[in-house]
Amino acid sequence: MKVEYIDHMGSDLRIVNTARVSFKKQSDWEYFTTRHTDRFNLIYDLTEKRLSKADTSLIHYLARGMSAKEREKIIQEALDADTKETLMSCFDRMNAETHWAPFAHTCVQMHFTAPIFVARQLGKHQVGLVWSEVSRRYVDTPPEFYNPPEFRYRADNVKQGSSQQGTGWGLSMYNAAVKKCIEVYNDLLEGNIAPEQARMVLPQSMMTEWVWTGSMLAFHRVYRLRSDAHAQKETQEIAKQIAAIIEPLFPVSWAALTGRTHDEI
Repeated sequence: MKVEYIDHMGSDLRIVNTARVSFKKQSDWEYFTTRHTDRFNLIYDLTEKRLSKADTSLIHYLARGMSAKEREKIIQEALDADTKETLMSCFDRMNAETHWAPFAHTCVQMHFTAPIFVARQLGKHQVGLVWSEVSRRYVDTPPEFYNPPEFRYRADNVKQGSSQQGTGWGLSMYNAAVKKCIEVYNDLLEGNIAPEQARMVLPQSMMTEWVWTGSMLAFHRVYRLRSDAHAQKETQEIAKQIAAIIEPLFPVSWAALTGRTHDEI
C-alpha cells in the first residue's frame, strides 16, 4: 500500500490570511537567518521563513475554538471538578465548535495504491474530497493482489475489528483462492467476455489505484477517524502515510488540528 504526493495549494500563511480577511487584514512570513556548515567546513547563512507567534496562536485558536489560555483554564477546572455536572460542563466546553472554514481553503492531491477492501472503507469519506479511480471496465492488464503478512484473529470484545494476535493459518488457502480467481478471470477474457463482467470474479484484495483531491481539513478528518486504534489496521497504515505527506506542507495547522502542542505556543 502506498500514498504518493502529487500537488497542493496553500500554506499555513494562506490559512491565516483567509481568517484575517474578516477584519480586512493580512499577515506575512517572518524571515530569519540560520548559520550552517557544509561538508567542507565552509560556513554559510540560509534565509528561512516561519509564521509569527501571533499567527501561530491564531491557527491554534481556529483549531480549538478557543485560546490556549482558555483551554488551560478549562483543563484545570476539569482537574479540580468535584461534581459530575462540572466535569461534563468542562467536557462540553473543550469540544466547542472549531473555526474550520480557513482550513478548508486549501487543496492536497495524492495518488493511492491499496486493496479494494481498504479503498471502499476510505471512499466513505466524501465531504470536501474528490475521487477518481482506475476502472477494470477499461483495463485488463494482469491484476495485482494484497499479500497480508499474516491474518489476525477476530476481536473478543467488539462486533467488528480484529485482535492484535496474528497467525499464519489461512494464508495458503488465501493464496490458492486468489490464484484460482486469476485463472478464471483470464479464461473469461480469453473467451472474449467483456472486462466489465470478467472483473466480477476478482476478490476484494485486488490492488486498485485512485487520485484523491481535497482540502487539508477533509484529509484531517480522514486521518482522525482512520488512525484511531479501533480502525482497521490497513486503513491505519494509509492514515499514517496521509499524515506524513500533509504535515510538512501545513506543519502548524496540522499540529493544531491533531491536538499537538506547537513549539511556539
